Amino acid sequence: KEASVDVKATKEQAEEALQIASAAEAILIHDAEGFEGAGGVLLEVKDRKKQLEARRKLITKPMMQAKKEVDELFKAPIASLTRAENSLKRAIGRYVEDIEKQQRELIVEAQEAHDSGEESEDVREKLVLATEKTPPKVQGVSMRTVTKFEIVDVSALPKHLMKPDEVKIRAMVNSGLDVPGVRTWTEKSVSARPQA
Repeated sequence: KEASVDVKATKEQAEEALQIASAAEAILIHDAEGFEGAGGVLLEVKDRKKQLEARRKLITKPMMQAKKEVDELFKAPIASLTRAENSLKRAIGRYVEDIEKQQRELIVEAQEAHDSGEESEDVREKLVLATEKTPPKVQGVSMRTVTKFEIVDVSALPKHLMKPDEVKIRAMVNSGLDVPGVRTWTEKSVSARPQA
């Protein structure tokens, strides 16, 4: 059985958290006493955050489980339809490319026939055939030409198209290596664990 959530208490808890957060963000530390006080507030902030997270998960866990089940129900049929869609698009694209190729060949033949002095009627027939070689129209289906690319030589790319791999840079910096073109520095990272 799912635990119920007291909506009123949750709203009150959220309001208190907003007030605590606002007060905490205004804290300035000037001495040891202020430092100790800020540490205490930090622990309170962490504890409130943990409580709110627990309440949020109590509410969202059943929703997430339901979403997971719904996603699983639709996953296979949607994947199958996506594969079918892509297959049909490729087949239609190949058909249109074939038609356009035949059309270009007929135009070349007509031009060659004209250049060799063939009868104007024969040339005209070839041009008519070329213009008739068009794919049929289907309502809702359209074609557009898309330019594609493939990188064949990374070293030949212009420098402004290179993207640094920050994960690898971080690993090198964390292992103490100097990386040309990278500035490193340190900052204090504070962690807090509320006492149980």
